Amino acid sequence: MRNVKRKSPRAGNLVLGLKKDTAINLHTSDGLVTVKIHHVKRHEVWLTLNAPENVIIVRSEIDGRKTQADQ
Repeated sequence: MRNVKRKSPRAGNLVLGLKKDTAINLHTSDGLVTVKIHHVKRHEVWLTLNAPENVIIVRSEIDGRKTQADQ
């Protein structure tokens, strides 16, 4: 990890500055979810998500449900 910034307009948000091939591990009750930075190009980021089969991953713009960040 390069930077960890806690300056955010919303309490509870964490902003990370990560380089290619670094990863974040999320330990959930359903198992380990790993988010890896696969490729970065200008303002686009390709992520690799590795999660157990029972974990459902849906992009927010497709899901349509409000998240805590949207409120």
